Parts: sequence; structure tokens; C-alpha cells
Amino acid sequence: MIDANKNPSKTTEGSNPIEIDLDVVGIDEDFDDGLEGSKVITKNQVFNSKPKKSEWFRVYGDSIKDIKKGVSVAMMAADDREHDFYILPSKENPNFVARVKEDFKSCKKFYHGIYKTSSGRYGIWPVTIPQKNFKNAWSLTALDALEEAQKNWVRVVPNLKDGHYDGWVADDQAEFPKLIWELTPAKILSYAWDDFILTEENYENHPDVLRALGGKDLTFKRYKDE
Repeated sequence: MIDANKNPSKTTEGSNPIEIDLDVVGIDEDFDDGLEGSKVITKNQVFNSKPKKSEWFRVYGDSIKDIKKGVSVAMMAADDREHDFYILPSKENPNFVARVKEDFKSCKKFYHGIYKTSSGRYGIWPVTIPQKNFKNAWSLTALDALEEAQKNWVRVVPNLKDGHYDGWVADDQAEFPKLIWELTPAKILSYAWDDFILTEENYENHPDVLRALGGKDLTFKRYKDE
């Protein structure tokens, strides 16, 4: 039973009082009352998708050369939806990526556009690398956006009518928060791709790979008879 007469600020009986020096009592004028502590970012907060139309964002790196390239293949996952799976290169087996490409007969080369929004959201914008002799307006305008976002806060929206991205550079860059990358690029890649990473270690027995590559070759008789 709680003693109603007991002062709730007293936790022990008969403890020695702490002497207070009034010269140190107070609050410094520059004391930060935000008290947010260290920001904890989990993998569920990092996404493998381009920034939203309403989001201002910055991109990691100083030039397009700082943006890592990658290769992915598309296949159905456990949720019965098609996803891009990132093929993580192997130091021990340089031919691993080529092998996956050959197994799937197709792949996509892209830039890992690592970004952070003004609200602190992290993500990767996988921007397709344009093929030689093939002009892709979506990829070209996306690359321009990535490059500009390495220097300034930008926002992009898809222009479905003309088949490319439109973008804007914020007029007042000073109104945005100071750009601090709490996560390393390696951690962002790991969090963003999460369960959709193919490695040399998990490839042979990966359930989605086994399902995608199951069955036998279809014979195209009419094509061979031509």
C-alpha cells in the first residue's frame, strides 16, 4: 500500500543530503532544449525507390563518378510480386554476376542513387544506365537530377506526357537542414535492398531463384523451321 503521507521525491530513508552549490544552479543560455539524442535508423525506414514527388532531396557524392553502379535481375518474390534483385559481386568469384545474367538471360544496369530527403528519409533511386545507341529520356533526366542533387536540394516529378522527369532546384538552399549522413553508403545499400540481394552464398538455394529458373526449356518449333 502506498503511504499517502510519504513525499514521492524521497526514495530512501535516512540518506545523506547532497550539498548544493548555488553558483552552479541554472541553465546556460546556449543550452539545447531539443534533447533528441542519437537518431536510430532501422532497415524498415530505408527504401529502394525514387524520392516522392513532394520530397526535396540530396544525393551522396561529389560527382557522378561517386555513384556506385550495379546490376539487377527481375523475378517474382515470396509476396507474388515482381521485384528487382541486386546481384552483389563476389571478390572470390568475379564471374558470379555474369553467371546470374546468363541464367536469367537479361539484366538491368543502374546507378545506386543514394539520397536523403529534407525530412531525414533515406533511400536508393536505382537509375537505369542508358544503353549505347539508345536514348532513354527517363534515364538521362534522372541522371541530371542525381548530379544536381549532389550540390543542391532538388525535387523531381515524372512528366508522363513527354516521357521524362521534370525537376526544380530550391531557391533558398539555406532554409534546409544541414546535410548529415548518419548512415554509411554500405549500410544504406544493405538496408534498401534488404531481402532482395543475391550473393554467391545464397544464390544456389535461394527459393525465389529456384522458382524463377525451374522448369525446362520451351522449344520454339516454328522459329527453328524458318
